[in-house]
Amino acid sequence: AEVERLEPGPRVRLARFLTSSSVAGVLLALGLLLLLLEFFTPGTFLPATLGLVALGLYFFGGYLAGLSGILEILLFFAGMLLLLAEAFLLPGFGLPGALGIGLVLASVYLTFGAQSLAVGAYAVLVFGAGLFLLFRFFPRSRVGRALVLESAISEAAPPKGELEALLGAIGEALSDLRPAGVARFGDRRVDVVTEGEFIPRGTPVRVIKVEGPRVVVRAFKEE
Repeated sequence: AEVERLEPGPRVRLARFLTSSSVAGVLLALGLLLLLLEFFTPGTFLPATLGLVALGLYFFGGYLAGLSGILEILLFFAGMLLLLAEAFLLPGFGLPGALGIGLVLASVYLTFGAQSLAVGAYAVLVFGAGLFLLFRFFPRSRVGRALVLESAISEAAPPKGELEALLGAIGEALSDLRPAGVARFGDRRVDVVTEGEFIPRGTPVRVIKVEGPRVVVRAFKEE
């Protein structure tokens, strides 16, 4: 008797592709990285849009394969909200951050089961590499400079001459510099940006460069 071989349809092939460990891990990491980038450059919306698309594909693959539903999605975004609250609203790392990580991990595990370790490994590798590139190279790129300038410099920026007078001045970061934020020099509040590194609030900073309305600072350490 002739054996008829049934080939999987487009829906099944797409589900297999999106739920493979490597693709799911990359989509998860990209989604988180792009949402993180949106917080560095608020108001641009492009990173957030692309990040939500990546996360949408991540969950869509699980939905097509019958692996995830509304519970997994709610757990994931509830965890993300707790992590954001921990990072931007609450000092230190405490219960909200731990709960947030737990909810995100639970969402991944409920979706992929035993495969979640492989998905998590790919996500951690891609997220770590992306985070390094984000802090190291993005602020110096043409796109990065444009986005950082758009979000970091207020409409009421001081005149150019006043900003140039700040070169070499030592002040204090009034907000976390991620890499954009606000610093105080004397009684003046100035929108500043770092060269890409993160500087926590309260750290002494020195102005190392003034490029038009862009004031670049670096953490200052007394020798």
